[in-house]
Amino acid sequence: MINGDTYEVSKVLKNAKATLQRVGWVKGVFVRPDGRLCSLGAIKTVLYGDAYGNIVLGTSHTERVASVQVLTEQDYLYDRAADAICKETLHDNVADWNDSEETTYENVMDTFDAAIARCGG
Repeated sequence: MINGDTYEVSKVLKNAKATLQRVGWVKGVFVRPDGRLCSLGAIKTVLYGDAYGNIVLGTSHTERVASVQVLTEQDYLYDRAADAICKETLHDNVADWNDSEETTYENVMDTFDAAIARCGG
């Protein structure tokens, strides 16, 4: 990653961690009805505004083209943020790590901190 990428990924991870601290953390689903999120749900919420990554594209051609460009950038940051978490957990998949019986809220907070530090944040 180039420096600008790591800075942006660090911001995503910091905001995702803050979101988890604010709304709470959960296993097994992206989001609970009470608003608690899993690690991936928090990253998606930061990037897309929705725990499932749903974005409404504009109605005009210009709005759709602009939205697709933003989505491409957001998807890139999503992949980089998930990769940063995986490097810290030694898991291939953030969801599997998040939902693992051994993973605790403290593990999640520590892992986000380590991934943020690795990205230079």
